[in-house]
Amino acid sequence: KLFGQFFNRQTLTVLGTNEKWVVDQLNSNGGDYENCNINVGNSGLTFCLDSGASQGYVITSDMGYTPNNPGVDGSSLLAHEFFHVVQKAMGGTSVGLPIKSGEKAKEDGFPIWFVEGSANFVGFSVTSLAFNSSYWDGRAMTFRYAPQTIFANRNTLEDYEIRNGPGNDSPTYPYIAGQLATEYIVASVGFQKMLDIWIKYKETRSFEKSFQAAIGMSKAEFYEKFETVRTKLGMPEVSYKLVCLTNYKISEVPVSPPPCILDSKTAAGSSNTPSSSITPINNEIVPTGLLKARSTWDVTGHASYRLYVTDAKDFQKIYFESGYVNDSRNKIVIDITGLVCKKQFRVVTVFYSQKNGQGEQATHASLQLRDLPCE
Repeated sequence: KLFGQFFNRQTLTVLGTNEKWVVDQLNSNGGDYENCNINVGNSGLTFCLDSGASQGYVITSDMGYTPNNPGVDGSSLLAHEFFHVVQKAMGGTSVGLPIKSGEKAKEDGFPIWFVEGSANFVGFSVTSLAFNSSYWDGRAMTFRYAPQTIFANRNTLEDYEIRNGPGNDSPTYPYIAGQLATEYIVASVGFQKMLDIWIKYKETRSFEKSFQAAIGMSKAEFYEKFETVRTKLGMPEVSYKLVCLTNYKISEVPVSPPPCILDSKTAAGSSNTPSSSITPINNEIVPTGLLKARSTWDVTGHASYRLYVTDAKDFQKIYFESGYVNDSRNKIVIDITGLVCKKQFRVVTVFYSQKNGQGEQATHASLQLRDLPCE
């Protein structure tokens, strides 16, 4: 009822209690799913998506909506993910949403804080309306859905423009900052004008032009205003600064950081990192069997590491995660499983100077792994 006017073709959402049945229904309607088992912390629910064309949800146990903890049961997730479909329809894009990534070709795309933040705001708002509750009942709890790191929500909004890590574990987590920025937009100019940012993209093909046309101020002006009210919205004061893929305390930002390459066609996000004793020398990533691979590193000066594998373009699609591994050997061998065929992967390895993922870090990304055979 809220968003049907924006669609010029049918979309599909399937809900069921059996994963195979949900996958079969999606695939019989043009989908290409192997499973439907993504879980982002919601009890009793897994899901799967296909670039806004369809989505599936598998109900694994009974859960009830709780107004003061609106993310626990998954109903807000359904509204959140559906709003991504709405975003695509409003923006008039035939493939995935154009999202800023640091690449020159995507500089006119949407910042990830607006993509995920507006979906968060709509997801929690729509669900509270559906259950005759109030968005404000659960607002305080939504802050706790962010990773509880020392730098959580402590960057300027500008630092949340680019998605820079997988899942919830990234230097800047865009969902909460983006949700509060969306709140501020809606409170200032109204819900329709927030939607108009997406709608005007059909004509401008530029987020910044669409933003100014809809809101009546430039993105830079909005950023400045947002920072003056951030603490009134519930965010802490700014004390961190993102430099490429490393989040520094403001007092520790390097004067002359190394070059930062975020172009996925080259280094897939090679990070500038703090000067430290960590010295990665050589890396080789090779297939080792059906949908498996092995990453071998020659590296010195580290005490722990973490390796994760994402889709080459969608960093939220995670295929493998090692967790934090305490290992100071200078030859590191990591076996990678859970891959899929005929895909290009982004393999990110982060080395830390202390155990358990603490201390200084050196981040390296690779696009070596691709096009694994299906048999």
